[in-house]
Amino acid sequence: MDEQLLEQLTCALNAERYAEAAGLPSDQPRMVRLAAELEAIFQQAVREPSCRDLALDSLAEALALEPTQRLDLEREARLVYPGLTVEGEAAAWHNWKRVQRALADRQDLRRLFAFFVEQSEALTPLIRERYAGRRQLYEQYGTTPLETFARREGTTPESLRRLTVQVGDACREPFRLALAHMAKQVFGSGEVTAAEMHALYLNRMYEPLAPLFAARDALADIRVAFGRLGFSISAISLDFEDRPQKYAGAFCFPVQTPGDVRISVRPASPHHVADMLFHEFGHAVHFSGIDPALPFADRYWIHSGTHETFATLFESWLGLPGFLRTALGFDEAAARKLVAFDQFKSLITGTWLAAAGAAVCDAWLDGLSWDQVEERLAEHLDRFTGLRVPPGWARLEQFVNNLDPYPLGYVVAAVRVAHWRQALEADYGAEWWADYRAGEAISAKIRQGGAVRFEREWLDPMPFLRQFPGPQTPASGATARAEVHSQ
Repeated sequence: MDEQLLEQLTCALNAERYAEAAGLPSDQPRMVRLAAELEAIFQQAVREPSCRDLALDSLAEALALEPTQRLDLEREARLVYPGLTVEGEAAAWHNWKRVQRALADRQDLRRLFAFFVEQSEALTPLIRERYAGRRQLYEQYGTTPLETFARREGTTPESLRRLTVQVGDACREPFRLALAHMAKQVFGSGEVTAAEMHALYLNRMYEPLAPLFAARDALADIRVAFGRLGFSISAISLDFEDRPQKYAGAFCFPVQTPGDVRISVRPASPHHVADMLFHEFGHAVHFSGIDPALPFADRYWIHSGTHETFATLFESWLGLPGFLRTALGFDEAAARKLVAFDQFKSLITGTWLAAAGAAVCDAWLDGLSWDQVEERLAEHLDRFTGLRVPPGWARLEQFVNNLDPYPLGYVVAAVRVAHWRQALEADYGAEWWADYRAGEAISAKIRQGGAVRFEREWLDPMPFLRQFPGPQTPASGATARAEVHSQ
């Protein structure tokens, strides 16, 4: 492969994709042309065993651009609820986060959720088409996206499925207790359904503790916190503007790795902004710290299990009592509330996201049809969360409808970070987050890009599970071990 040309085309396409997601003008025909040029390169590269996994994943992404654009257009056209307006605009999937914050009646929330799921039936032919194309591509080379993901992460598909099920089963009861408590704070007393859970997950869970962050400068907190470990954020582009078509949340996008890394934020509550920034700047210092001399694969082909591990490590500061009290100046009571909130987020990863990851594992390991994927996701959600979620929800779950292993990365990251924090504390003390030597150790892993490997035993879920009240034991009685690749 001509790596110079490959990087030139990749960065050009990345810039257009970033603009689209940030609600800026983007050139759709140019995106299609760039994807076609990349497709031609990867069609040749996939014939070489030495770079086949990279080429397959990249080729699949290029081939998915056009069907994904059609799917996005169909979703925008179909998922509009004229019977409900907010600030003069009809409720729709693209403005769902803003709409659900304005709904005082939870029955409206449930009706809107049910309407979107029902209307999403129109998306099924396009989802099936994209799934069939992806399956056919990988089958030509006797593999699956799950296998390429697992190989890059140094594990196996079977180990990943086992991990999601063990974590999901163990997190069920603490999640149910935490969900009931959180829902009561946000919605008041009453039954909690998938509609409320979805609204909490989007950002309503940040409402109760928003006053703690109302007077804070989250960016200043980030600058100081990362600076203690020797990380500078001055070269990272940050966009806080609110635009109608901008992604409703935050994301980090490495347009060129490591030289052009961007963060886009659409502000919501002050707590949500702070939480998002710690996570996204975790991504940004990772991507911007990768050795520029590394080959293309190790700078651009980085699966979620790896890059989410770095982002989760930095985000986890907001669940450390010592960091909250000493670095951010919260009192004991506020720190306790924030630790409990961090545990709730971790339980969402261990249940809601684990269910998505398990369904994707099942799809590729068991050769499921799309209808079976829908049923399997509903089964896992029921098993891990106790919530009855309609099978049609899979059509609206971004990673599941794309059969993307990405959500596995969140689970892997949460488990790995529990081990990594123990190791950092053992080496540098309880305040490792303020020790420049810890920063140097983290940087040493960052510089390796996609070639970094974490210890095999860091896929044992027990240290992650012990953070919850009443340590949970995986149902199988065994630990998940690795058996020896973005948002």
